[in-house]
Amino acid sequence: MAYLVLTAGEGNGQKFDIKDGVTRIGRRAENDVVLVYPSISGTHAELVRSVDGFELRDLGSTNGTRLNGNRIQNIRVYRNDIFSFGDVSVMLDGDDVPTAPQSNENDAMDVSSIPRTTVILHPRIPENARVITPSDFKKTHGSRTLWPFFLGLVILAVLVALVIFVRGFFS
Repeated sequence: MAYLVLTAGEGNGQKFDIKDGVTRIGRRAENDVVLVYPSISGTHAELVRSVDGFELRDLGSTNGTRLNGNRIQNIRVYRNDIFSFGDVSVMLDGDDVPTAPQSNENDAMDVSSIPRTTVILHPRIPENARVITPSDFKKTHGSRTLWPFFLGLVILAVLVALVIFVRGFFS
């Protein structure tokens, strides 16, 4: 069964079942998924289920609909996609929700065991790649001795300006 689940805020984890056909999402009580938040329009968006999968449509909402951070009007969606209706985020999930197709067979990898907070920069790390550790980001020498030099320049500039002002005042 397909469902939307709130991913943050006071309703975090709350699930909303997706019905067959069109599921309307918005702040009004007559919607199928009612999300009573100020940033959500009365009838904000709709999720359309077909034999091919799911499609998300923005219905001219004031604050827009985003999919994985990008503003959309009408787009095909897949399992674990994050939608934002205004500033409220939900995730599409369920056994009958298709997963996103792989764009390239060489880039295919099993992501089912990766926690949602993991960031993958590249699916494969070359054998000769240099791994940078936190200790590689230490401060370099000399950075503590530069600030007195700049402070001295500022004081010198103020003194020169003061001398020019005083000479002009008494001439």
